[in-house]
Amino acid sequence: MQHQLHTARKAGNVHPMKTATVLEHFNNNTHAVAAALDISRQAVEKWGPIVPWGSARWLEIYTKGKLKVDLSLYRKARRAT
Repeated sequence: MQHQLHTARKAGNVHPMKTATVLEHFNNNTHAVAAALDISRQAVEKWGPIVPWGSARWLEIYTKGKLKVDLSLYRKARRAT
């Protein structure tokens, strides 16, 4: 898995995970997203445009890499604000 993430980073196809992408993956079903993360539907609905990094990491694992995230970009974004 670590090798796959490294390869994906080099290819430039990982980024902070977008809420819209997650919802699209789960057919716009916030209940399914919440169930996958064992959180409330209301918590999912409070996300902004970017999925919180902890949830993003778990979604990458849950989807077996279909949803990808580069956590280092979350750190960069946090430092820029």
